[in-house]
Amino acid sequence: MSVDRLFSMYRIALVLFFVLEVWSRGFAQQEKIRTVSNVRGEFVVVMAHSDITGREAAERARDDARRKAIEQVCGSRVNIWERLDVSSAGETFNSIAVNQIDGEIVSFEIREEGTRQSEIRPSETIFYCVADVRVKRGVSPDPDFVARVEGLRSVYFSGEKLAFTVEPSVDCWLKIFLFEDSRKGYMLYPNDYDRAEQLLRQEPVSFPRAMNFVVEKSVPARTETNRLVFVFTKSERPFPHVTTSREEIERWMALIPNNEKYIIFSAIEIRDR
Repeated sequence: MSVDRLFSMYRIALVLFFVLEVWSRGFAQQEKIRTVSNVRGEFVVVMAHSDITGREAAERARDDARRKAIEQVCGSRVNIWERLDVSSAGETFNSIAVNQIDGEIVSFEIREEGTRQSEIRPSETIFYCVADVRVKRGVSPDPDFVARVEGLRSVYFSGEKLAFTVEPSVDCWLKIFLFEDSRKGYMLYPNDYDRAEQLLRQEPVSFPRAMNFVVEKSVPARTETNRLVFVFTKSERPFPHVTTSREEIERWMALIPNNEKYIIFSAIEIRDR
């Protein structure tokens, strides 16, 4: 066999290899995305005793449809992620519950939504949403993306200032939230005085910066437990700082892919002086 013929066969084999490689990658990508048709989400409201608006209830029905679609594609691992903390008095409590997404919503097309009265309990109104949802399998967390928060105490007296240092393992961005209770949440950083700035890998950054973080009790009890949440992300992900809904904050965190975020939770106890 001549050298020219061998070279020609080699070129053909090389071209076929690249064609198959591109095709297999495209096929694998398509395999990662599945369409779940006519998935139904629901949210039940007792209208006479609820302070939830119709718009909020409709959005929760949509969220239920999204969750069910992800569960169908990714299995039962899509659960509430609960972290237990222990206060200085030995009290154990759930510090936060955040959906740890094992899948991502690619598209969400509503086919039908509305309300109906419960046949079993006439006082209940059921908000429902039927949608076609395209779901992409999620990714695992990046083991090289971690961060440290140092300097926080477990107990503060009302009126004291928070002071701490953060240090990430990669260049990233940071949002800091404070959860007062199961419903209220606030973004502490960035704020009107501290604009968002990229954190550099292995370079400690001290807080507070321009604005002090003062802890105050919001309940008449002698002690109160708040939760600080540090969300590190590889890219800047804006969040409306005027939002005071813990649910909205948790939804924002949940929709960030696992390999793009690193979250640290810290419970602090606030006491009267």
